[in-house]
Amino acid sequence: TRCFIEQYGNYTIKGPGGKETNVNGWTTLGENIADNGGIKLAFEAWRQRYRSDRTGKNHSPKEYRINGVVQNSAYFANAFKCKSGTPLNPVKKCILW
Repeated sequence: TRCFIEQYGNYTIKGPGGKETNVNGWTTLGENIADNGGIKLAFEAWRQRYRSDRTGKNHSPKEYRINGVVQNSAYFANAFKCKSGTPLNPVKKCILW
């Protein structure tokens, strides 16, 4: 906890009248730990989800789910002025309906 107290205690903010003051690393410690723990947990959850999605068991990887759809859409190509024969507007498209 000492590390967080020192780190946040070194941050400065402008107080009333523009006077600079340091953040109180001790009084903000609980929230600072919660913020740091939250981002760590969120990233770990994303990492695990991303890793499982990359296997292609139920879905294509995200980049292909998106690009594959827009590559088949003349509406997309027209709306975003994609030149014919480019990656997002291939000449050969898979037509569903």
